[in-house]
Amino acid sequence: MTERILIIDDEPNILITLEEILRQEGYQTESAQSGKAALEKLRHRSYDLVIIDQRLPDMAGLDILAEIQRTRPSAAAILLTGHASLDAAIEALRRGASDYLLKPCHPEELRWSVKQALDRKRVSETAQFQKKMELLYQVGRSIAGETRLDVFLKTLVEKLCEVLESSRGFILLPAEDEEALVLEASNIPFDRPLRLPFKKETALYDALMEGKEVAVADPKKDRRLPPLLRRLPLQSLLIVPMILRGKFLGILSVDSGRARYDFTESDIKLTRFLADQAAVGIENIRSREHLRRLSLKVLSAQEDERKRISHELHDATGQALLALKLHLEMLAEQIPSEMKSQREEISEAHAIAIQAIEEIRRLVADLRPPKLDDLGLLPTLRGVIKDFSRKFRIETRLKKVKLYRRLPSDLETALYRIFQEALTNAAKHAKATEISISLERVEHQVIATIADNGIGFDPAALSRKRGRRFGLAGIQERVDLMGGSFKIVSRKGKGTELRVELPIPAAARKPERAPVLHPM
Repeated sequence: MTERILIIDDEPNILITLEEILRQEGYQTESAQSGKAALEKLRHRSYDLVIIDQRLPDMAGLDILAEIQRTRPSAAAILLTGHASLDAAIEALRRGASDYLLKPCHPEELRWSVKQALDRKRVSETAQFQKKMELLYQVGRSIAGETRLDVFLKTLVEKLCEVLESSRGFILLPAEDEEALVLEASNIPFDRPLRLPFKKETALYDALMEGKEVAVADPKKDRRLPPLLRRLPLQSLLIVPMILRGKFLGILSVDSGRARYDFTESDIKLTRFLADQAAVGIENIRSREHLRRLSLKVLSAQEDERKRISHELHDATGQALLALKLHLEMLAEQIPSEMKSQREEISEAHAIAIQAIEEIRRLVADLRPPKLDDLGLLPTLRGVIKDFSRKFRIETRLKKVKLYRRLPSDLETALYRIFQEALTNAAKHAKATEISISLERVEHQVIATIADNGIGFDPAALSRKRGRRFGLAGIQERVDLMGGSFKIVSRKGKGTELRVELPIPAAARKPERAPVLHPM
């Protein structure tokens, strides 16, 4: 790409001479004869190099250099002067100038100085570009496992604006009807919802669908943009499509915050790099979400089947066995006492019936206790704790409860299965004598903890033994499917605490209130 050079000098002959020399070298040149005119050009265009006369009618060259350092730090600068001064040369170099030339300068000296300045600029820009690419690459890696789309997109936007030193960045994704783009992430909030029409056979649509970036120097006047976008207080826009395997996923856009700013090749490459990362991230998150929903449907189907079998065992088989038990009791009363062998056989049959009834009840409870659907999680959990304490002779108590209304059915089921698995796990491996359980709602999530005073273990060592997870993998999988978090705190000889946090669906997020007790 041809480098662009701005020459600032109030002497027309010098301007013409310098422009002619540099154009012969293949550079693109522009000129200004005053500081004011130069600054106006610098506000609207970017230059690779600025050659500045030290003394202008309206401004000192060092002041222009300072403004360039503030607004266009990527531009190289060379100062010209007709008055030799070592102090002035040192000051110019200290402020960031690449060189300091005396007028009239020899053409070869000018060519060498310009070449050196542009070479140093390229080396510096390459190093900065690589550093920024590495930063964005690390950002992409750090959030590669993010499961929430809003967090993923917002992080990408914030880091891009930080790297490009842009005032605003935002990501728009296609609406469900695919006829508009909807704002999904921005580092600075817009004062209104953003839904942009995205119509076929328009210049913007065609360019983005072809995978081309769109740079807009003046959004208010660019007819390629939808009217709503033209009305927003934006300065200069770079719009880059997010495309993966030929599928359009949305746009990543940055606002330079500077009027009529020319986005550099580096700006475009960095934005496109992040747009590609965003496209991959969006598809991964959506795929994981789709898989999560399918897995939840499978779990739900399993629970429905458990419920059906549980009801059939309870209502049909259980009732039939209960009737058999009662019938045997009636027969036992009718057989004379002297018929001992017959009474003993009936007694044995009665014992078998009682055992079968108990087994059916155990199966029903293991499959899905009816109490969970009829009364909810807490009454069911109290029953589980009571049965567990009696069966394993481990003192188990519900230490803390802060839950005043029922949770959604799938959330209650998930928590019930987690408690069930955790208690079974503790009974098998912890060698504990005491277990405490707490269950509370904190804002929009439910927190459950199960702590024991058992032998404990090293969680890090356990995670490396893939074949021996002691039932914890099932809890982790269920928690992941519910979009929650799972933490194990344990040390050998110090017991174990499992902490589970599950989000409450938005539709069920009513404020938690304690029941109001009215005086009698």
